[in-house]
Amino acid sequence: MDTIHNSIEAILHSTFNGNHGFSTSYSIMEKEISLSSFHYLFNYSKNEKETSKLIALMTSTLFAPFHNPEMDKIVEYMRTVFFEKFPNEAKRVWCCLIKYAEFKKVHSSSYDYYDEKKLKAIKLKEKKFIAEQSAITNLSLDISTLDFKKNEGEFLTRAFVITPYITNEKVFSDFTLHFISLLTTDLKSEQNDNEGQSQRKLNAQFYIRSLLLYADVSLSKAVLDLILNPIYVTDFNHIKDGNDVFEFSSKIIEYVIYKLDEIIAGSTDKILNKRLIDNFWGIWEYLFEKIKDTGALLLTSTLFLDIQWMKDLTHWKVLETKKEFYHKMVKTLGATKTQSILNLFSTVGEQTFLPEGMSWLVDIYKTDVNTTVSLISPSAERMIERLFYNHISKIKRDKKLIDDYLWILNRMVDLGSSKAYLFRENVITYKTIN
Repeated sequence: MDTIHNSIEAILHSTFNGNHGFSTSYSIMEKEISLSSFHYLFNYSKNEKETSKLIALMTSTLFAPFHNPEMDKIVEYMRTVFFEKFPNEAKRVWCCLIKYAEFKKVHSSSYDYYDEKKLKAIKLKEKKFIAEQSAITNLSLDISTLDFKKNEGEFLTRAFVITPYITNEKVFSDFTLHFISLLTTDLKSEQNDNEGQSQRKLNAQFYIRSLLLYADVSLSKAVLDLILNPIYVTDFNHIKDGNDVFEFSSKIIEYVIYKLDEIIAGSTDKILNKRLIDNFWGIWEYLFEKIKDTGALLLTSTLFLDIQWMKDLTHWKVLETKKEFYHKMVKTLGATKTQSILNLFSTVGEQTFLPEGMSWLVDIYKTDVNTTVSLISPSAERMIERLFYNHISKIKRDKKLIDDYLWILNRMVDLGSSKAYLFRENVITYKTIN
């Protein structure tokens, strides 16, 4: 325990003094291990005085000037490991960090790195402040008073990304919703610190992405409202010209798909996978209703799961039980996004949606021939090819399917597709036999 404690102190001393390179006071190979071992120290804490000192040490770690990859690991450890093992102590660290965000904002002008005497004085004051805050056990925090004018944005954001989202404590969900509201308001402001805002935005995006998958769906829906409502009340022309809130919100929705795919691809935990997939569809159905009710078609491409899927993929486990719901989306909003639907059907949606999904598209194409412009695309050619080689046995046994397949092929031939012409000749043969 002494070795771990001394190592952490040496790492912090080196980091605060700008020595990010080699240090003889600790092993660089054990730096990450040391900074993710606080829970061992708390296990051996003998009294409240020792616990308070450890809380001060951990709070200092969270505002130390580590490089971003190092801080990301510290944040992940704090939120997932430490909060689970020591929830009360973790909450004290969390509160202490929020209070420090206010302290740093109030005294920002005192951190004069060109005036050694002035800097030393504020560092001593900072150390005393952290010690006092770390000793407080009767926690009190008025979340409604927090904002970026009175609190340093970097550390308020740090407190946000260590906030646990799998918890029943109302103070955490209240803080989460309040911070997101602050951030979206900040993104709409024309007077802001672009560099600081950019980092806050990036950190928050990745945190919210995971929150939407792991948190209770009721919290996720409230978060969706906060990040989506501002873009639906904004003039659409401004959004097309570039809008920070729209970019922030749309990226989060897209990141959710990528994150879920990443998790289930590397997980053998069936219970976890099912929970995350269920949560995903819970928020996706809410997103669908929100887009449908507003009448604005922003984010519809992402709603139809149109992201950069690898072209050789044919299946995504997440889609397996949602054929009916996806069809509902196609019937309701698909007329404006046939290209997005084609992109999915010709990649990871093939096994779940084809060949029946082809008829969903034909229904749209027949209603508005202008929508067939999407058939002039690599996705359309990839879909008709997969339909022929992977699904033709089912298609040729069903009159509607073969008629719809021929309809698409005929239209693609009219649009100049030589590949469609070759497939059509074979399909006509099947139709004649039937």
